[in-house]
Amino acid sequence: MTTENRTPDDPSAAGSAPRQPHTHVTPDDLRRLLATEDAQATLALAGGAVRVEIDPDVAAQGLPVITRAALVDRIGADPDDNTLTVQAAELETEIRLLGA
Repeated sequence: MTTENRTPDDPSAAGSAPRQPHTHVTPDDLRRLLATEDAQATLALAGGAVRVEIDPDVAAQGLPVITRAALVDRIGADPDDNTLTVQAAELETEIRLLGA
């Protein structure tokens, strides 16, 4: 099961168009991951898009980037914008080092 790339408190959630697929980890991606209640929810690069996956089997079909639990261990449950920006850049570097 795939989650949407938006959350109820996300301004685009009430908007009309769904988010465009993207291949770079953004602070918004990390916010969506942190907004999930499932500790095993995973940010994954799959099908040419970064998205939050609730089902670990679906996440494993792509490139799992980080789980919600691991992200909370790294930056806490309520990080500021700067922390999210830095973490997104670090995850991008990790993805590049894997050759994705």
